[in-house]
Amino acid sequence: MNYAVNLSPEATPEQLTQLAEAAKALGAVPLSQYPALDAFFVQSAKATFAADLGSAAQAATIPVHSIGPTRFAQVSGDEVLVQATSAGNSAANGGGGNSQLDEFTPDPESNLAWGLSAIGALDAQKVDVPRAKVTVAILDTGVDGTQVDLDDQIDVENSVGCHVNGIPNNAREAWQDDHHHGTHVAGTVAAEHNGLGVDGVAPTARIMAVKTSNAGGFFYPEYVTCGLMWALDKGADVTNNSYYVDPWAFWIPTEPSQAAGYEVVRRAFTYTEDQGLLHIAAAGNDEYDLDNPTTDSDSPNDVDGAAILNRDVTAGVDIPAMLDSVVTVSSVQRPRRNADPTKFTRSRFSNYGAKHIEIAAPGSVIRSTLPASKGGGWGYLSGTSMASPHVAGVAALLKSIHPTATPAQLRELLYKQAGDKLDVLTDDPAKAYRGRGMVNALDAVLKDQPKPVVGALEYSIDGNTWQPLGAEYNVNVAPKARLRVTVTGPATAASLQVFDFPAVTATSENPFGEDLTLTTEELPLADTLLSYDGEFLSLPVTINAEGRNKDPRADDDVVAESKLALVKAEVVPHPEDLSVAPSLTTPKQGQTMTFMAAGFAIGEKVTFTVHSDPVVVGTVPADNDGRASIEWTIPADFGKGEHTVKAVGESGREASQTFTVQAPSQPSTNPGTPSPGAPQPNTPGSTDSPKDQGAHKAQGAGTAKKSSSLASTGTQAGMLAALAALTTMAGVAGLIARKRS
Repeated sequence: MNYAVNLSPEATPEQLTQLAEAAKALGAVPLSQYPALDAFFVQSAKATFAADLGSAAQAATIPVHSIGPTRFAQVSGDEVLVQATSAGNSAANGGGGNSQLDEFTPDPESNLAWGLSAIGALDAQKVDVPRAKVTVAILDTGVDGTQVDLDDQIDVENSVGCHVNGIPNNAREAWQDDHHHGTHVAGTVAAEHNGLGVDGVAPTARIMAVKTSNAGGFFYPEYVTCGLMWALDKGADVTNNSYYVDPWAFWIPTEPSQAAGYEVVRRAFTYTEDQGLLHIAAAGNDEYDLDNPTTDSDSPNDVDGAAILNRDVTAGVDIPAMLDSVVTVSSVQRPRRNADPTKFTRSRFSNYGAKHIEIAAPGSVIRSTLPASKGGGWGYLSGTSMASPHVAGVAALLKSIHPTATPAQLRELLYKQAGDKLDVLTDDPAKAYRGRGMVNALDAVLKDQPKPVVGALEYSIDGNTWQPLGAEYNVNVAPKARLRVTVTGPATAASLQVFDFPAVTATSENPFGEDLTLTTEELPLADTLLSYDGEFLSLPVTINAEGRNKDPRADDDVVAESKLALVKAEVVPHPEDLSVAPSLTTPKQGQTMTFMAAGFAIGEKVTFTVHSDPVVVGTVPADNDGRASIEWTIPADFGKGEHTVKAVGESGREASQTFTVQAPSQPSTNPGTPSPGAPQPNTPGSTDSPKDQGAHKAQGAGTAKKSSSLASTGTQAGMLAALAALTTMAGVAGLIARKRS
């Protein structure tokens, strides 16, 4: 038998290795080990192996959750790695039993691939939106690598066979389909758009073939665990799981013969979802209420005649369908003849349950790809196995448009958008199958996409220094100015229109968009005001930002509209010349110093910036004497050497001064600087006396850059303060963001 061994979560990696060695000491052959799951698989011919290893663990005080077989049948064929030492289960036969796949037989041919149309997948292909690369792992019977509609879609390098003891085999022949189920499922997800056969729901997605069933059609825990961990390791984004884990239709977590197999698979699904894999799973085809399991007469299914009649499964779990870490999919069928053509109903075979079904999808009479062993080409199958890949395909579409989205975020998008098609499903309270609604491929490529963000409008008098622009601009500060705005996020094109001045536009070469900055030429704002009433003029400002999606139905474009008031108010110069000075000329890394500026307008906002990094220290208003000051603690890793502090007013006028940063261990070169630890009479770290602090313009080689701008009066200072209140063009100062529908 093959055994799953699950340590308790509190076990250490060393204890996992220790128990694996203990298993080998008992004659077991190691198969696969998964430290991330606190689990491993081994093969043993001893009927008492589980009990013996449990005793060894207890003796070594290794905490164990469960040890038990992964199947009912004995291992046979090329999976046998040890010689049997006892008769074991005389009925066991690796090729016997009734595979869960036997129920899937081709249906009468249909004229339409109706499932693609029902979920909007064909229309979704026509939507012009860039799509990132996405890979869907098909955990199934394998995929025929020669199928003409799939051969170019398969990630050959990362496909694998896990069906021999759960040990991955990357050889091409290891992942080929020995049934037909996996090839059919793969085609629904991502058959190529090539003018042949059918299209997949997501024809730009890649397929990772992950063979997780043996030639008998059984999906054992070691196979599935291997497939999930492989898919995660090789970078898959979504998995499709159109099977239940054999040999139990419902696993009883407290039953010793089933606990270990159940637990290791549960851990594998949970862990891989936490690490970024979104799992889609079929609900099953027994017309069974997953919310209220009662009895099962079909398990174990891997040995002829071994099934237990009316087995109590009230505490049972159909895995993976009933796991929290998967999106569970029911099947719907086309409207019957003479029925409402806009309404779909539950497929007669589909399992149901309000607590467990999350999404519905087409599953009856689905046309998709077939392997060469079944004649190649395309054929029709029915089952929740066919419904699940419709959802996996839509999940791939969502991931391609939201490449950084987590599984939880993708789930919410699936649910939200399926809700737009809830009303196409006929309600059946007795057999709840609708979940959140019908999976929606068209919404996936049109709705809920990232939008550009319009930033605050800024102005510059000299073209170099930029200040926030509020709702008003006083032309007496400067008669001409440039305006600019930056659109962040996935912007592919943007435009800025101010009044009747020439519009400014920008486009991105990146199909996924980027940040775009729009800057006007120098605008004659004073002349514009003068040409009207001369005192007040309200100018319309419109900013358009286009997102990634070029389809006019998409919801990812933004329009921000506002008004800019031109005003003319009296301003008077401040009598003191512009200057800025640091309180320390040779500060040390980690020390706190003060920057002090003078000569600005009363109330004018002054921004202090340290170059050469540069580092914005902060913005403060000038007081009634036209002075502004701010403290700054030099980062411990800030660059040593000469730096410049600049004080820039919102009028564009600026002053600068140099200072030198030293390491803490270096002695100060300033004779006026006290030794470390000496009392500091003024600002922390200051070496100036109160008298010195008032004589800033006498220090060093500072320069003052002046313009013809005049300092404002107290009244104008209030206006300038109001100008800075607008932090974005999308709301705070009366701007309106409008989405294009």
